[in-house]
Amino acid sequence: MRVLLPPGRPRTCQGKFSNLRRNYSSIWRQLQGRRAELTTGPAAPLFGIRLLGKGQGDRLGIPPELEPHVTLLRRLHFRTFYEAIHHTFALIPALASNKYYSHKFSSTILSSLISGTPMIADRRFLSAYGMFNESEVYLQREGEQEVDVMLRVLRTPAEQLLAVRRALLDLRARLNVRARLFLKEELEALCAGSVGWRDRVNAGKGAAAGEAGRGG
Repeated sequence: MRVLLPPGRPRTCQGKFSNLRRNYSSIWRQLQGRRAELTTGPAAPLFGIRLLGKGQGDRLGIPPELEPHVTLLRRLHFRTFYEAIHHTFALIPALASNKYYSHKFSSTILSSLISGTPMIADRRFLSAYGMFNESEVYLQREGEQEVDVMLRVLRTPAEQLLAVRRALLDLRARLNVRARLFLKEELEALCAGSVGWRDRVNAGKGAAAGEAGRGG
């Protein structure tokens, strides 16, 4: 089996160590259920979980039998943080709240774009974060859990894994172009004394409130 990275490169969850942000217990249950396959089969040399962020590790509820396979990396400097993510197979969002699908933004998205490491994502996630498509993530198919995708990634030839990474880097480049154009237009508008995006948003809210008042 060809692999993208040398042995010992794990999967990663990043961000503040909080069960309100990430569903760690679900990940632990999945890993316990497939522990033999992950730790004694062909995947064993490549299996591992890195948790990057800040907080108390004893609050994560890591089962004792999984502790040898989980590494906590706390309060890393910026460059070291993203280097550690870059040298892993995949990021696991493990969203703990439905709010992340409606009005909260997951920092795992920025970590993926900055580091060039694809996320494990299902179609609900892709629907909520429409800048991504299936070619830029490791797709979690209907009926699959994250651990199923982990095992599939470990068995995937290097060229296919690299194709996902290249697609993610292409997306990053496109988003950066859009961001630069947006900021350029806003700065030019401010310098010219024109209405900026915040004023346009507030004006839109005022118009909507006025319509609601008349409707009442």
